[in-house]
Amino acid sequence: GGGTTVRHDQIVKQVADMLHMAGFPAMPQSHPQGSDRLVPDIDVADFPALGRSAYVEVSVICNTQERLVHRASNEPLYAAKIREKEKADKYAALCLQDAHVLFAAVFESCGSMGPGLLNLISTCANKSDAWLFAESAPLRNGLRHLLQVLAPAPRRLLLAGLLPDGPQNLSRA
Repeated sequence: GGGTTVRHDQIVKQVADMLHMAGFPAMPQSHPQGSDRLVPDIDVADFPALGRSAYVEVSVICNTQERLVHRASNEPLYAAKIREKEKADKYAALCLQDAHVLFAAVFESCGSMGPGLLNLISTCANKSDAWLFAESAPLRNGLRHLLQVLAPAPRRLLLAGLLPDGPQNLSRA
Protein backbone atom coordinates (compact mmCIF):
# COMPACT_ATOMS: atom_id res chain seq x y z
CA GLY A 1 0.00 0.00 0.00
CA GLY A 2 0.87 3.69 -0.08
CA GLY A 3 2.06 3.73 3.53
CA THR A 4 4.59 1.04 2.75
CA THR A 5 6.01 3.09 -0.14
CA VAL A 6 6.23 6.21 2.03
CA ARG A 7 8.09 4.29 4.75
CA HIS A 8 10.43 2.72 2.15
CA ASP A 9 11.16 6.14 0.63
CA GLN A 10 11.88 7.61 4.08
CA ILE A 11 14.35 4.82 4.79
CA VAL A 12 16.03 5.29 1.37
CA LYS A 13 16.45 9.01 2.10
CA GLN A 14 17.86 8.38 5.57
CA VAL A 15 20.30 5.71 4.34
CA ALA A 16 21.48 8.03 1.53
CA ASP A 17 21.87 10.89 4.04
CA MET A 18 23.86 8.62 6.38
CA LEU A 19 26.17 7.62 3.53
CA HIS A 20 26.65 11.28 2.55
CA MET A 21 27.45 12.30 6.11
CA ALA A 22 29.98 9.48 6.37
CA GLY A 23 31.70 10.87 3.26
CA PHE A 24 30.39 8.47 0.63
CA PRO A 25 28.84 9.99 -2.53
CA ALA A 26 25.39 8.37 -2.54
CA MET A 27 22.86 9.03 -5.27
CA PRO A 28 19.27 7.86 -4.72
CA GLN A 29 17.92 6.48 -7.98
CA SER A 30 14.52 7.21 -9.45
CA HIS A 31 12.24 4.35 -10.40
CA PRO A 32 10.59 5.26 -13.72
CA GLN A 33 6.95 4.19 -13.92
CA GLY A 34 6.45 1.36 -16.40
CA SER A 35 10.17 0.83 -16.99
CA ASP A 36 11.57 -2.70 -17.25
CA ARG A 37 15.02 -1.58 -16.07
CA LEU A 38 16.11 -2.82 -12.68
CA VAL A 39 17.09 0.19 -10.63
CA PRO A 40 18.45 -0.28 -7.09
CA ASP A 41 17.51 2.43 -4.60
CA ILE A 42 20.95 4.04 -4.12
CA ASP A 43 24.18 4.13 -6.16
CA VAL A 44 27.27 4.76 -4.01
CA ALA A 45 30.73 5.54 -5.40
CA ASP A 46 33.89 4.61 -3.48
CA PHE A 47 31.95 2.26 -1.23
CA PRO A 48 32.76 0.07 0.62
CA ALA A 49 36.32 1.17 -0.31
CA LEU A 50 38.02 3.67 -2.58
CA GLY A 51 37.67 2.63 -6.20
CA ARG A 52 34.73 0.31 -5.54
CA SER A 53 31.08 1.08 -6.10
CA ALA A 54 27.93 -0.34 -4.59
CA TYR A 55 24.22 -0.42 -5.01
CA VAL A 56 22.06 -0.25 -1.91
CA GLU A 57 18.63 -1.81 -2.16
CA VAL A 58 16.30 -1.02 0.72
CA SER A 59 13.52 -3.40 1.61
CA VAL A 60 10.97 -3.72 4.39
CA ILE A 61 9.61 -7.24 4.88
CA CYS A 62 6.93 -8.60 7.16
CA ASN A 63 8.18 -11.74 8.85
CA THR A 64 4.61 -12.94 9.36
CA GLN A 65 4.06 -13.54 5.65
CA GLU A 66 2.61 -17.00 5.14
CA ARG A 67 5.69 -18.22 3.26
CA LEU A 68 8.00 -17.10 6.08
CA VAL A 69 6.15 -17.30 9.37
CA HIS A 70 6.98 -20.88 10.37
CA ARG A 71 10.75 -20.56 9.89
CA ALA A 72 10.82 -16.91 10.99
CA SER A 73 9.29 -17.85 14.33
CA ASN A 74 12.15 -20.30 14.96
CA GLU A 75 15.13 -18.64 13.28
CA PRO A 76 16.13 -15.05 14.08
CA LEU A 77 16.28 -12.75 11.04
CA TYR A 78 15.06 -15.51 8.73
CA ALA A 79 12.80 -13.14 6.76
CA ALA A 80 15.59 -10.57 6.38
CA LYS A 81 18.06 -13.20 5.20
CA ILE A 82 15.57 -14.56 2.65
CA ARG A 83 14.86 -11.05 1.33
CA GLU A 84 18.61 -10.31 1.12
CA LYS A 85 19.08 -13.43 -1.01
CA GLU A 86 16.12 -12.47 -3.22
CA LYS A 87 17.63 -9.02 -3.76
CA ALA A 88 21.09 -10.48 -4.45
CA ASP A 89 19.60 -12.80 -7.07
CA LYS A 90 17.50 -10.00 -8.60
CA TYR A 91 20.45 -7.62 -9.02
CA ALA A 92 23.29 -10.12 -9.68
CA ALA A 93 23.51 -9.49 -13.43
CA LEU A 94 23.30 -5.70 -13.05
CA CYS A 95 26.01 -5.70 -10.37
CA LEU A 96 28.26 -7.82 -12.58
CA GLN A 97 27.61 -5.58 -15.59
CA ASP A 98 28.26 -2.35 -13.64
CA ALA A 99 31.08 -3.75 -11.43
CA HIS A 100 29.15 -2.92 -8.24
CA VAL A 101 28.62 -4.85 -5.03
CA LEU A 102 25.14 -5.02 -3.55
CA PHE A 103 24.18 -4.08 -0.02
CA ALA A 104 20.66 -5.32 0.67
CA ALA A 105 19.45 -3.11 3.50
CA VAL A 106 16.54 -5.15 4.83
CA PHE A 107 14.39 -4.19 7.76
CA GLU A 108 11.88 -6.60 9.24
CA SER A 109 8.62 -4.83 10.06
CA CYS A 110 8.78 -6.20 13.62
CA GLY A 111 11.81 -4.00 14.29
CA SER A 112 14.82 -6.16 13.41
CA MET A 113 17.53 -5.07 11.02
CA GLY A 114 18.98 -7.63 8.64
CA PRO A 115 22.69 -8.45 8.45
CA GLY A 116 23.14 -6.38 5.28
CA LEU A 117 21.72 -3.23 6.90
CA LEU A 118 23.86 -3.72 9.99
CA ASN A 119 26.88 -4.27 7.72
CA LEU A 120 26.09 -1.05 5.86
CA ILE A 121 25.89 0.94 9.10
CA SER A 122 29.02 -0.75 10.44
CA THR A 123 30.91 0.07 7.22
CA CYS A 124 30.05 3.74 7.68
CA ALA A 125 31.12 3.57 11.32
CA ASN A 126 34.39 1.80 10.49
CA LYS A 127 35.40 4.15 7.69
CA SER A 128 39.09 5.01 7.73
CA ASP A 129 38.13 8.41 9.19
CA ALA A 130 36.29 6.69 12.05
CA TRP A 131 37.26 9.50 14.42
CA LEU A 132 35.43 11.92 12.13
CA PHE A 133 32.34 9.70 12.23
CA ALA A 134 32.41 9.59 16.03
CA GLU A 135 32.86 13.36 16.29
CA SER A 136 30.25 14.23 13.69
CA ALA A 137 27.10 15.46 15.44
CA PRO A 138 25.15 15.75 12.14
CA LEU A 139 26.02 12.17 11.23
CA ARG A 140 25.24 10.91 14.72
CA ASN A 141 21.89 12.72 14.61
CA GLY A 142 21.24 11.40 11.09
CA LEU A 143 21.91 7.86 12.26
CA ARG A 144 19.56 8.32 15.20
CA HIS A 145 16.84 9.59 12.87
CA LEU A 146 17.39 6.63 10.53
CA LEU A 147 17.05 4.25 13.45
CA GLN A 148 13.87 5.97 14.60
CA VAL A 149 12.39 5.53 11.10
CA LEU A 150 13.54 1.93 11.01
CA ALA A 151 12.74 0.68 14.47
CA PRO A 152 11.21 1.87 17.70
CA ALA A 153 14.07 0.40 19.76
CA PRO A 154 17.58 0.91 18.27
CA ARG A 155 19.28 -0.06 21.49
CA ARG A 156 20.90 -3.03 19.74
CA LEU A 157 23.20 -0.66 17.81
CA LEU A 158 23.90 1.46 20.86
CA LEU A 159 24.93 -1.59 22.81
CA ALA A 160 27.03 -2.78 19.88
CA GLY A 161 28.90 0.52 20.08
CA LEU A 162 27.85 1.77 16.65
CA LEU A 163 26.46 4.97 18.13
CA PRO A 164 29.04 6.82 20.20
CA ASP A 165 26.78 8.45 22.80
CA GLY A 166 25.55 5.31 24.51
CA PRO A 167 22.01 4.42 25.55
CA GLN A 168 21.71 7.09 28.22
CA ASN A 169 21.40 9.79 25.53
CA LEU A 170 18.96 8.00 23.22
CA SER A 171 15.93 9.67 24.81
CA ARG A 172 17.24 13.07 23.64
CA ALA A 173 17.45 11.95 20.00
